[in-house]
Amino acid sequence: MNGRERNLSIFRKLSAYIMQDNQLHGNLTVQEAMTVATNLKLSKKFTKAEKNSMVGVK
Repeated sequence: MNGRERNLSIFRKLSAYIMQDNQLHGNLTVQEAMTVATNLKLSKKFTKAEKNSMVGVK
C-alpha cells in the first residue's frame, strides 16, 4: 500500500466490513452508516473527533 508492503494484522484492525442488508442501514446515509461502523469497531481510546476524521465528518 502506497509503495510499501501491507502488514495484514494492522490492516485487519484498521478495516471493517459494513453490512448493507441490515434493516437499520437502509434508513442511513453512507456517512451515517460509516459512523455507526466506526463507533462499533473502534475502542473508547479514540476520541469522537478522531473517529469523525476517519469517516470524513467535518
